[in-house]
Amino acid sequence: DNGGEIVAVNNMGIKKLAYEVQKQKRGYYTNIFYKIAPNAIKEIERLERLNEDVIKFITVKYDNKREVAAFDQMVNKIIKKRFEFETKHRHKLKFNAAP
Repeated sequence: DNGGEIVAVNNMGIKKLAYEVQKQKRGYYTNIFYKIAPNAIKEIERLERLNEDVIKFITVKYDNKREVAAFDQMVNKIIKKRFEFETKHRHKLKFNAAP
């Protein structure tokens, strides 16, 4: 625990890679938006390198006000999209509750 927070996750699904990586032509793309102290980023990247399911990753740091505003806008869009999906498909979603 580095005191960070995952604020949004965008699962983009399986897509063709721009180029073959580790003999893979397709990959499952996920964007994870998090807020964390800069000194904790190295640990997250280390864990990504150790994860055999991850073939490639990139970390983007947002510094100035304009970049942070763009980050917040992307996060809000993902949260809104997820809320709309869950609202629309609420009747199809099943939650396993203990009897």
